[in-house]
Amino acid sequence: MKIAINCGHTLEGPGSGAIGIINESIETRNVGERLIRLLKNNGHKVINCTVDKANTQAEYLK
Repeated sequence: MKIAINCGHTLEGPGSGAIGIINESIETRNVGERLIRLLKNNGHKVINCTVDKANTQAEYLK
């Protein structure tokens, strides 16, 4: 099976998510990378669609 994963949130700027006790964009990547490894180890083709930088929230969502 082919699966596309977007770990969510840019690393900084528009769309970067909450930063406080934890940095949401870093934590979503940690979870996403573990999920990608798990899926690949189970024979799936995984495409990482994570966006690291966008100039606006609309650009990120596009």
